Amino acid sequence: MVTKTITVTKEAYDALSREKMDGESFSELALRLANGNGKLRDCFGLWKMTDGELKAFEDVKRSWEDSDRDLVKMHKRLARK
Repeated sequence: MVTKTITVTKEAYDALSREKMDGESFSELALRLANGNGKLRDCFGLWKMTDGELKAFEDVKRSWEDSDRDLVKMHKRLARK
């Protein structure tokens, strides 16, 4: 097997080390990242919501909860008839 030596900054090395899975070599990490064959779990925590996105998400959640409450009330009213 032919090998090549590359030079990376300490910052790049630390970033790659954080991405490396247990038992994975740096060569395997480089191939996984380059091929885009990562797992969904590799993406967890990457998306940081802005305050605006969080508020919008909470608004939608509140709306769903309100709709659920309204449907339960409507169902109870109809069941009484």
